[in-house]
Amino acid sequence: MTKNNKVLSKLEMKDGIKLSIIIPCYNEEELLPLILEKLKTLSNKWSSRDDCESIEFLFLDDGSQDRTAKLLEEATHKFLQFNPSF
Repeated sequence: MTKNNKVLSKLEMKDGIKLSIIIPCYNEEELLPLILEKLKTLSNKWSSRDDCESIEFLFLDDGSQDRTAKLLEEATHKFLQFNPSF
Protein backbone atom coordinates (compact mmCIF):
# COMPACT_ATOMS: atom_id res chain seq x y z
CA MET A 1 0.00 0.00 0.00
CA THR A 2 1.45 3.37 -0.96
CA LYS A 3 1.56 6.40 1.30
CA ASN A 4 -1.26 8.05 -0.68
CA ASN A 5 -3.49 4.99 -0.23
CA LYS A 6 -2.94 5.06 3.54
CA VAL A 7 -3.98 8.71 3.70
CA LEU A 8 -7.07 8.02 1.58
CA SER A 9 -8.05 5.08 3.79
CA LYS A 10 -7.89 7.28 6.88
CA LEU A 11 -9.99 9.95 5.20
CA GLU A 12 -12.62 7.45 4.10
CA MET A 13 -12.95 6.14 7.67
CA LYS A 14 -13.57 9.56 9.21
CA ASP A 15 -16.66 8.27 11.07
CA GLY A 16 -14.87 5.24 12.47
CA ILE A 17 -15.77 1.58 12.63
CA LYS A 18 -19.27 0.63 13.72
CA LEU A 19 -19.11 -2.99 14.80
CA SER A 20 -22.15 -5.24 15.32
CA ILE A 21 -21.71 -8.82 16.49
CA ILE A 22 -24.63 -11.24 16.41
CA ILE A 23 -24.47 -14.05 18.96
CA PRO A 24 -27.05 -16.84 18.67
CA CYS A 25 -27.87 -18.49 22.00
CA TYR A 26 -29.60 -21.74 22.79
CA ASN A 27 -29.39 -23.25 26.28
CA GLU A 28 -26.17 -21.37 27.10
CA GLU A 29 -26.82 -20.93 30.82
CA GLU A 30 -23.51 -22.52 31.80
CA LEU A 31 -21.32 -20.72 29.24
CA LEU A 32 -23.04 -17.33 29.18
CA PRO A 33 -21.24 -15.79 32.20
CA LEU A 34 -17.86 -16.64 30.64
CA ILE A 35 -18.98 -15.36 27.22
CA LEU A 36 -20.20 -12.07 28.71
CA GLU A 37 -16.97 -11.56 30.64
CA LYS A 38 -14.86 -12.18 27.52
CA LEU A 39 -17.01 -9.82 25.45
CA LYS A 40 -16.71 -7.14 28.11
CA THR A 41 -12.91 -7.41 27.93
CA LEU A 42 -12.92 -7.30 24.12
CA SER A 43 -15.35 -4.39 24.11
CA ASN A 44 -13.09 -2.36 26.37
CA LYS A 45 -10.12 -3.03 24.10
CA TRP A 46 -12.01 -2.18 20.90
CA SER A 47 -13.67 0.95 22.27
CA SER A 48 -10.30 2.38 23.28
CA ARG A 49 -9.17 2.35 19.65
CA ASP A 50 -9.16 5.65 17.78
CA ASP A 51 -10.82 4.10 14.72
CA CYS A 52 -13.74 2.48 16.58
CA GLU A 53 -16.92 4.54 16.88
CA SER A 54 -19.33 1.98 18.34
CA ILE A 55 -19.71 -1.67 19.30
CA GLU A 56 -22.92 -3.60 19.83
CA PHE A 57 -23.60 -7.21 20.71
CA LEU A 58 -26.91 -8.70 19.60
CA PHE A 59 -27.82 -11.84 21.52
CA LEU A 60 -30.52 -13.94 19.86
CA ASP A 61 -32.10 -16.45 22.21
CA ASP A 62 -33.66 -19.19 20.11
CA GLY A 63 -36.19 -20.52 22.63
CA SER A 64 -33.78 -21.75 25.28
CA GLN A 65 -35.27 -24.10 27.88
CA ASP A 66 -32.81 -23.06 30.59
CA ARG A 67 -32.08 -19.66 32.18
CA THR A 68 -30.33 -18.17 29.13
CA ALA A 69 -32.97 -15.48 28.55
CA LYS A 70 -33.04 -14.55 32.25
CA LEU A 71 -29.24 -14.25 32.40
CA LEU A 72 -29.23 -12.05 29.30
CA GLU A 73 -31.92 -9.85 30.80
CA GLU A 74 -29.94 -9.52 34.05
CA ALA A 75 -26.75 -8.71 32.14
CA THR A 76 -28.40 -5.86 30.26
CA HIS A 77 -28.76 -3.89 33.50
CA LYS A 78 -24.95 -3.68 33.62
CA PHE A 79 -24.70 -2.09 30.18
CA LEU A 80 -25.68 1.36 28.98
CA GLN A 81 -28.14 0.43 26.26
CA PHE A 82 -30.66 -2.37 25.94
CA ASN A 83 -33.16 -2.75 23.11
CA PRO A 84 -35.17 -5.92 23.66
CA SER A 85 -36.62 -7.58 20.59
CA PHE A 86 -39.02 -10.16 21.94
